[in-house]
Amino acid sequence: MDKNQPRNSIFSSWPGFLTFLFFTVLALYFRAGFLAVFLLFFAFLFCGARRWSHSILKHILVSVVPVSASVHAGGKLTLRVNVMNRSFLPLIWLDVIIPAGSREIFRPADKEEDYVYYTLSTEGSNFPGIRQRLTWLSAWQEIGWDADMTAVKRGVVELSGVKLRAGDGFGLYAGEHWYEFDVPTDLIVYPGLVPVTVQPFLRVIQDGAAMGRGETEDVTVLKNIREYLPGDPAKRINWRMLAGSGRMNINIYETIRPGCVTFILDLYSFRKNVETDLGGGESRTDIYLFEDALEGMISITASVIQGISEKRIPVALFIPAYGSITAAVCTPGDGDDWAEQASGCMRQLAMIDYQAEDTVFPDEEFRKINHLLGNIYFCVFSEESSSMKNLADELGRGRARFVSCSGKNRAYEEFDCLYCEDLCSEPVLSKVKGRRII
Repeated sequence: MDKNQPRNSIFSSWPGFLTFLFFTVLALYFRAGFLAVFLLFFAFLFCGARRWSHSILKHILVSVVPVSASVHAGGKLTLRVNVMNRSFLPLIWLDVIIPAGSREIFRPADKEEDYVYYTLSTEGSNFPGIRQRLTWLSAWQEIGWDADMTAVKRGVVELSGVKLRAGDGFGLYAGEHWYEFDVPTDLIVYPGLVPVTVQPFLRVIQDGAAMGRGETEDVTVLKNIREYLPGDPAKRINWRMLAGSGRMNINIYETIRPGCVTFILDLYSFRKNVETDLGGGESRTDIYLFEDALEGMISITASVIQGISEKRIPVALFIPAYGSITAAVCTPGDGDDWAEQASGCMRQLAMIDYQAEDTVFPDEEFRKINHLLGNIYFCVFSEESSSMKNLADELGRGRARFVSCSGKNRAYEEFDCLYCEDLCSEPVLSKVKGRRII
């Protein structure tokens, strides 16, 4: 039992109530009328406390609205909570317990003493929650407050309801009720962002030059000239015109944008199978998952996607299917809503819950839009552990590159490889001990 769970009196249970009735009958048998009335009074007192706690919770209305529906790990999340007592009876105390996700996605930002972690049970599953206790809620009274949370790790919480607890002031009984929202709300915690350099990903692809406003100048294509203004760089001066006419003008070059940058997260590369010889011709296969390295790669991938989208470059993301989770395919959009394209990738990265299952790459979806994907970057634990070398061979060195989380062992030298330690100014753990799954 949770140490924060209100402890009900044993006499509020049905065995306790029957015990009171038994001794009441026994007192009547021995003609102890006053004792029988005393026992019967307490029997109905405990029974009434139980009944009242359950019934009054059905008249409580609750709403939880996130001020911001999405935030990156390490950021702040604010939930606007509103509670109304639609009963003609007051509440001595009321607990409102907000689910924090099966992986404990967020925690109270401050005032830790006002919140208590619970283990909630809904449809047989247990998960932590955060409690706010209200004392004395009058009839038809409405109370609202803002609950500030800190997003501690990435994930998605489906806020379908809250747990309510209420009881009497004597601690006789505390009832529970799961309040279901009419419309569930998703609280999304995106992967944490780390300082990265995106310059290695900004290759210029000529067939992407017609995709609107660009970010890279093509010095081989002169678009226009204009008069020199103070502060213009000297390298833009048209020296040939200056020598011929004596007029100082500035060259304006055509700007083009790199084509789409596509990331494929090779989840299987973060899994390792270890064979153990048990003797007698028997062996055992242990499966390990490098969780820290995977989380680091997810954060770096999210940071690079964020940086590339800010430069108005289309991005795409592929995550293989695993277990009962279908493959995630985020394709480059046709419009100019770069933030929306990036948020779609962030959401898929936030939802990853890989537990070393076998993976299936969405090959059919990939081939349908292969011509739109530009450069392909395989995000792996190490080049040698990649499960997608065949696809990389098919794409060729001109399009395929690896982003590796482990050290520079150059195990797959025919392809260029970027390393997390070069992309990120913050160290990402690569030599970590894997967690044994099986």
